[in-house]
Amino acid sequence: MLRLTSYAMAIAAGFGLPDLMTWDEWKVEFDGDRMLLTGDVNEEVRKTQFLENIERIKAQNALYEAGKSAYYYGVNQFTDLSIEEFRMATASKPRPEREERNVVLLDESATVSAVDWREKNAVTPVKNQGQCGSCWSFSATGAMEGDLAVESGNLVALSEKMLMDCSSENHSCEGGLMDYAFKFVISNGGIDSESDYPYQPEDGTCDLGKRAKHVATFSSFQDVTPNNADQLATAVSKQPISVAIQANREEFQLYKGGVLDTRRCGYQLDHGVLVVGMTDQSNADFPNAWIVKNSWGDTWGLEGYIYISRETDTDQRGICGILEDPSYPIGGQAGPAFLEQRLTTA
Repeated sequence: MLRLTSYAMAIAAGFGLPDLMTWDEWKVEFDGDRMLLTGDVNEEVRKTQFLENIERIKAQNALYEAGKSAYYYGVNQFTDLSIEEFRMATASKPRPEREERNVVLLDESATVSAVDWREKNAVTPVKNQGQCGSCWSFSATGAMEGDLAVESGNLVALSEKMLMDCSSENHSCEGGLMDYAFKFVISNGGIDSESDYPYQPEDGTCDLGKRAKHVATFSSFQDVTPNNADQLATAVSKQPISVAIQANREEFQLYKGGVLDTRRCGYQLDHGVLVVGMTDQSNADFPNAWIVKNSWGDTWGLEGYIYISRETDTDQRGICGILEDPSYPIGGQAGPAFLEQRLTTA
């Protein structure tokens, strides 16, 4: 695999920012995105932690440049936090257990070797959950947005806040499951748009009027066969897919680019994200990787994305447990509220 020079790494990183900055440069660049913790903020403590993370970035990037690692680190809004503080800032929550699954074995004959649903107008811009454990709602809306776009040709940003406030099986900022979100939307007869029911990183009360507005409807949802890379590839060939991973370690806090291929990120699922595509081994920049959309804003990772290796030699659960619990909705169609809006603006 071709390794990037330090200069090329800086260009490849989101917004052309270098992977390393001084403390003062970082404060200017990320002032509006800093994940400051509640209580008194001691800038000297923050600076000390920042400098410790800079050393971690340098060490990992030296391995990358030497061809000993497939991914590299860089600065982002989390760089002045310890790993424990990072977990608090992203509201990392243990994933609730569930026993029932709706696993459907997919016909693998139509599986493609590579796909990127961003190029097919099936993925909305990267969003930001803030300091709230609502990742499950972003993963769920992402999968529903993708299915709606694939099946109806309409890409509409859907409401995470409606799921947080109204889907009682989930727990808003305290965590939830994508399948429960799909189940709620189906039983509710649809979901409102993000523009009408906008996101706030806090618990709230269900707005019954907005709950009744449906810009998108879905007929059902399915689970991908767990721990089966071929089945996930078949599912991703059809549309973006919700997955759960472990994302509360250094590898995610400081990720900036390349293909994450280490088992160190763990297998204790605590974060919902969206697989929006996959690359094959011939990809020069990101070979054999799942293309994953996160919900930490576009100042994190590669403009809000991470590439996670598709290899399963390390563990059948996939890197970071990405194969353990994938799921997706089906039957997406434009709802009456969307059609009414279209007629009004025509």
